[in-house]
Amino acid sequence: MSVDKRISSKLAPVAAMPSGSQAKDGPQVGSAPATGTAKPPNLRKLLGTTAAEIRYPALVFALSFAGFLLVRGVAVLGKSPDALLRWDATWYRAIADRGYFTDGNPYIYHNVSFFPLYPMVSRLVKGLLSLNTEQAMLVVSAASTLLALILLYKVLLRHCTELTARATLALLAFHPFAVFFYNGYTESLFLLLISTFFYFLINKEWSWAAAITVGLASAVRPYGCLLSIVFAFELLRRHHRDYGFRLDLAGPHLRQALLWMPVCFAGLMAYTAWLGYKFDEPMAFSHNMAAWGASAAEGLDWTNLLTFKHVGAGLVLALATQPWTGPVIVGLSMFMITPLLLLAGYKRIHPAFSFFLLLMFLFFHLVDHHDPGLVNIGRHLLVVFPLVVLVPICLDPRAVERFLDDWTVRETTTVPCMCWRFICSLPLLAAIIVFGWLYLQNILRFYHGEFI
Repeated sequence: MSVDKRISSKLAPVAAMPSGSQAKDGPQVGSAPATGTAKPPNLRKLLGTTAAEIRYPALVFALSFAGFLLVRGVAVLGKSPDALLRWDATWYRAIADRGYFTDGNPYIYHNVSFFPLYPMVSRLVKGLLSLNTEQAMLVVSAASTLLALILLYKVLLRHCTELTARATLALLAFHPFAVFFYNGYTESLFLLLISTFFYFLINKEWSWAAAITVGLASAVRPYGCLLSIVFAFELLRRHHRDYGFRLDLAGPHLRQALLWMPVCFAGLMAYTAWLGYKFDEPMAFSHNMAAWGASAAEGLDWTNLLTFKHVGAGLVLALATQPWTGPVIVGLSMFMITPLLLLAGYKRIHPAFSFFLLLMFLFFHLVDHHDPGLVNIGRHLLVVFPLVVLVPICLDPRAVERFLDDWTVRETTTVPCMCWRFICSLPLLAAIIVFGWLYLQNILRFYHGEFI
């Protein structure tokens, strides 16, 4: 075949191509450039989030937030606007309005014990939207909760089943202590940073972004720095997966851990540096905890640490002074079942989730082992989302079905398939309903001053 024929045979399909396909390949030579046809970038695509990944978290959030506003409105009806914020929320409002103060006396209440990121964001929103402080704090809390649920849903969809992800969000949005997502506390912002941390660490595998998120979390809570241990654990786990026990710095994971670990403490270091500059006392936040009855000078009580004696004593005290649905009883019960749920389901969740749950359980046990009441344990466990993830995993309808098949005799002709599936779903549905009922009760208790 001649050269001319070979060229003609290659150009023939191009000549036969329909004229409409030229538009798909871009403008041709000599054609007029297209004007006004460029589309704006899609925000959901930029964030890597589809509409389906936003729709369900937004629905769950809307129901939870509506329940909070409705019950709070009933609880504070006829009261002054000051009733909208109680206990720690009043300290954050004072910081947003007037800043920090201390006279150096560790046995008098000062607001330096409360970390700065939440009131800083609230003050910024207050100025941008021309709101009062209470409204700005509510906006920050609600927006942080919504974003936290969206990011957490993305994380769970990748590492759990869709049923587990959906049930986890429902249990978290209607958690017995979810009142602290909206009432001027830092739980909402802290959960947002925790969700963002896991999204960057295990979904995107962006170590630098995960480290920056931990640094921000350490400016919300002093123990936000504990996420740095989870950060190091996950990178070391990946290094072991790829290189075994060889300490080979040529591997990227060890280099990333060494490079970004100092960033995890940026928020805490910035706050201590500012306290040193402003009040000449860098550790003022720690020293002032003595006013709240917490002191680092207390020694370890090995009996409580090893036997959990204080947990049993707190439970007995709460049973004698509170109804069985009281917040202290519920919080202690959740704390006590944490190791059981972890043992039952740690193999079915991401290793970083299991390690995070174990780390926070041991930390709360250590810092609260002098407190026989453990009145804040339920609120502290609220942001430890792997505990909530394990509930639908252990109550998964398929797991319930296997359990019933092992312990009951069922004839397929006597129980229709759809009815049997509904029966197996009842434990998980009951857990969601009980969580929601306790959530609404605790909103009333909180605003009636009966929470503690």
